[in-house]
Formats: sequence, C-alpha cells, structure tokens
Amino acid sequence: MREINTLSVSPNPASEMTNVTYEVKNAGQVRVEIRDESGRVYEVITNEALDAGTYTKAIETSKYQDKTYYISISDGKTITTEKLLIQK
Repeated sequence: MREINTLSVSPNPASEMTNVTYEVKNAGQVRVEIRDESGRVYEVITNEALDAGTYTKAIETSKYQDKTYYISISDGKTITTEKLLIQK
C-alpha cells in the first residue's frame, strides 16, 4: 500500500515569506509547485528524485499578488494540495 505524501505551509496567510514543509513517504520523483486559482503554475519548488524524508523550503512570497494560491506535491501516483493565502 502506497502512503500519501504530506504538505504544510507556515505562516499562512503569508506576506513576504512562507515555509513549505513536505514529507515524502516513498523515495522517487517528486514535484512540488505553486499554482493560481486558474491552474497556472507560478513556481516549481522542486522537481527531482528524492529520498523518503521531510524537506522544508523557504519561499519568497513578496512577488505574488494578494490572492489564493495552491501548493501541491505529486509523486506521479498521488497529489496532495494545500491553500496558500497571500495578504500584504
């Protein structure tokens, strides 16, 4: 049985910076990306083969407009998504 990867965003809402923490349950190709409400990719945080484990990336959000974005982690079999609200 394949375990589902986890994802968290803090602080949320964010203004200047936020931390994206994601746990990879099974080693393999992982893509973490930020999309807007229309599905357009704003930023790819990672797209690489990773070992199982927990990873944290600091994201500069000052370049984003004030609105809702979605951060997702995908391993080709499962996708987990969290909302990210930008408020300046």
